[in-house]
Amino acid sequence: MTLKTISAQGQMNAGMSIEVQCGEHRLVMDQPQHAGGQGLGPTPLDVVMAAVAGCFGTLGRYIAHQQKIELRGMRFEIEADYDPDGLLGRRDDVRPGFQALRVKVEI
Repeated sequence: MTLKTISAQGQMNAGMSIEVQCGEHRLVMDQPQHAGGQGLGPTPLDVVMAAVAGCFGTLGRYIAHQQKIELRGMRFEIEADYDPDGLLGRRDDVRPGFQALRVKVEI
């Protein structure tokens, strides 16, 4: 098997914003104004959710093509639960990450 390496480079900018270079694309993530940011882009958690949605859509297309299935459309909804106290390090007894991830797909 041949492995492929991908990379991203990022840096902290003013306030809470983070700028990441992903291949030929630049992504700015930020926090909303009520959380100390400027709202310049989606939050990192929003980007994770978008990436999961993008993976489902892309894999759906690949699998349909491989199985010779005519895929005329697909809609999906991703939901995730997390405890902000764990994510922000406020409590040691709370896991810092998603507690549950739900995917609803309509083909």
